[in-house]
Amino acid sequence: MSRFKCSVINMAFLRLLNGRLILLILCLQLVIWYPFLFSAYDDWKREEKKLADAWLRWHKIQRQDDRLLAMPLSDLDWLSQTVINTRNRLVTGWRLEGVANMTQWQLVFERVQETLAVSVMEMDWQRQVDGRWQGAIELGVQLPAVNREFENWLPTPFRRPHFNARDWRLFSTMKSVDRRSALMQFRQKQYWLHEGSWLPEAGVSVLAVLADRVILVAKDGSQYTLLITTGRSENDSLLQEVAD
Repeated sequence: MSRFKCSVINMAFLRLLNGRLILLILCLQLVIWYPFLFSAYDDWKREEKKLADAWLRWHKIQRQDDRLLAMPLSDLDWLSQTVINTRNRLVTGWRLEGVANMTQWQLVFERVQETLAVSVMEMDWQRQVDGRWQGAIELGVQLPAVNREFENWLPTPFRRPHFNARDWRLFSTMKSVDRRSALMQFRQKQYWLHEGSWLPEAGVSVLAVLADRVILVAKDGSQYTLLITTGRSENDSLLQEVAD
């Protein structure tokens, strides 16, 4: 075999060897770098998902802000609503104020919590002589969330009271210089009551004391008349509901 042929064979062998060596080196590099490349790709996908989630949250926040500003409460002439805090042109603090009975307040709170994710920052309640409640509620706007648990913001437990004429008895009324009082009995306990008196155990307050009767008002705004001496209502069996 000539030297030229040997040289050609050697060059071909070296090329084959170098090609395999390069392929081996590349495979080794791939094995070494693959975890890092995969981790970098995984990080990029996570960041992309975070960006998409952030955009979705921002979109939900904007939609909630639009719902807040369009809350259908303006038809309630007894209720006022005021924006007290904003951030990035979004409402973060909201105030509701008004005077109403418990039924009306309950309906407002249900409507608000069905529409918005909010939490109470501050509340102030004052019971009025006529049995209604003056409320001032400051709400903080939260991130929108599904399946929110309803929160009871009422000043007292709300339920429609059941009046039983046998629980009550009106003995007499007496007029002093500035007001009229009534001697009444509720479930074996006697009380001297006047306009504005509150009986928490009965869930009623005294709306008015007249010469021959007392008008009671429940937390839901219902009014009942109790006549003197009999302890019965005008229908002689139950307390009479005169207003809701």
